[in-house]
Amino acid sequence: MDIFSVDRETLERDYDAMIADKDASAGLVEGSYRRKDGTFIAVEARRRAVHTEAGWIIAGTATDITLRKLAEEALRASEERFRRIFELAGAGVALIGLDRRFTRVNRRLCEILGYSEAELLTLTGRQISHPDDLDMINVQRPRLYAGEIDVVRVEKRYLRKDGSAVWASFTMTVERDAAGKPLYEIAIYEDISGRKDAEEELKRSNAELEQFAYVASHDLQEPLRMVASYTQLLGKRYGEKLEGDAKEFMAYIVDGAGRMKQLIEDLLAYSRVGTRGREFKPVKLDAVVARARISLRAALEESGGELTSDPLPEVTGDELQLFQLVQNLAGNALKFRGEAPPRVHVSSIEKEHEYEISVQDNGIGIDPQYFERIFMVFQRLHDKGRYPGTGIGLAICKKVVDRHGGHLRVESKPGEGSCFKFTLPKK
Repeated sequence: MDIFSVDRETLERDYDAMIADKDASAGLVEGSYRRKDGTFIAVEARRRAVHTEAGWIIAGTATDITLRKLAEEALRASEERFRRIFELAGAGVALIGLDRRFTRVNRRLCEILGYSEAELLTLTGRQISHPDDLDMINVQRPRLYAGEIDVVRVEKRYLRKDGSAVWASFTMTVERDAAGKPLYEIAIYEDISGRKDAEEELKRSNAELEQFAYVASHDLQEPLRMVASYTQLLGKRYGEKLEGDAKEFMAYIVDGAGRMKQLIEDLLAYSRVGTRGREFKPVKLDAVVARARISLRAALEESGGELTSDPLPEVTGDELQLFQLVQNLAGNALKFRGEAPPRVHVSSIEKEHEYEISVQDNGIGIDPQYFERIFMVFQRLHDKGRYPGTGIGLAICKKVVDRHGGHLRVESKPGEGSCFKFTLPKK
């Protein structure tokens, strides 16, 4: 009694209860012992009353539980931190049982879905999912449970309490026991409705712009064709009678009409990338390069150049647009060549989720300050008299790669050639 932290009155009451066998809990108590040096040590005391010839005695053991107490305190602190993070998170967070019912939800998730905490705890994720997105998670859940993947990430729609739809970026993992058996799911919901609305608006705007470009380009062709035809007719009938400035002006008209025709055709090609694209199918890039080589035969022979390639993968895409992409990149390499015969080489690197295709040349190169500009419509870095073209070719290349879900970039230095690299997703 002198060294135990529990007061004497409590101890005597416990002992009386044990002797009378009235309180089983009195046989186990936690407290602390005062050591000789004055410090205290946490103990768990187990006691029982034993009747002897001399009377009742209390037999007991004391176990040092200092480490257990420290662990319990650390666990309490950890749980408190988790609770604060859980409640204050900017995204919706939920714990979901194996029966798919919510077992715990935070305030932000209630705000996103419009339900109270008590209401959500009576529902399953399937009950609040948009009918068109019901099975998006179920497709991947078996692989998550089996340990084939660590996390599920999807973008899907949920139905708020008022019936309106909300887009959410959904991320889910599973908590397991020591044996690896799933215990419950941890899910994070981020409201991306604003982003989805912006994407949809941008998609509509782009479609309208593409349609406008197509219509405008198509309608411009007829009057331009008339200008070109009558200008050529004037040249044939009265060309010999024209002298000095008149002859020079006629040449300007013919040249201008020709360049305008090329601009319109290129603008039409640019507008058709998104609106006239074909359905994606398996495409062998080796065949695409071979087709580009045939298409560029005249330019290759005229320049003494060559177009070579390593073995290339099969991808999923629009074969005609991928041909257009390779032809434009290789054609640019033949056009913007240096003194040496042009050499263009196509190679690929396989990555986890995509292929990276490289088109390397030994041409005049590009100053890094123009890397972004060259992919914009009608942007030229050189005088049209030296290097013909409209400045749309690389813009078309970028648009084709964008449509295929990839990225197009260039690595280059002036005088050291260029390497255009684009990625194509495996799926």
